[in-house]
Amino acid sequence: MIKFISVAMFLIAPALMAAEANIYKCKGEGVSVRLTLSSFSGQPALKVDATTTESENTPGGRLEKIDVIETAMGYQVTGEFVEIADATLKYTLIVPHVVLNDNKPMLSATGMLVRSMVAGFIPPNAEMPRVVEGNKFTPVTCETSRVLY
Repeated sequence: MIKFISVAMFLIAPALMAAEANIYKCKGEGVSVRLTLSSFSGQPALKVDATTTESENTPGGRLEKIDVIETAMGYQVTGEFVEIADATLKYTLIVPHVVLNDNKPMLSATGMLVRSMVAGFIPPNAEMPRVVEGNKFTPVTCETSRVLY
């Protein structure tokens, strides 16, 4: 009986030490992205920075109005760059769920950054849609980790 309990604890213990990553540090062509799913305030944070002057992922910086949706693909996190008066610029990062354990406290994952710019003239009435100016898709490679707040 004691042997059975020892084997059961040996098999269960690694599962108890496993936890989902909550930090994603991603890099893609001309862009770096940092996603924190939890923080001291309890709110998620998303920051997008262009790494070259020719990057199509500008402007960037810390994004507002963060929305996190868990999907079958993983996390779909959208944030808005609010410093543009006459347009809406949103970044959406799609990354998989990553489970870490004590043996591997950091793992790599592949995701996608989508930059969506919507702009146009102010419509005369609310029923006229604004023009979608474009979407930019940038594959990213992420280093994931877990921090307990």
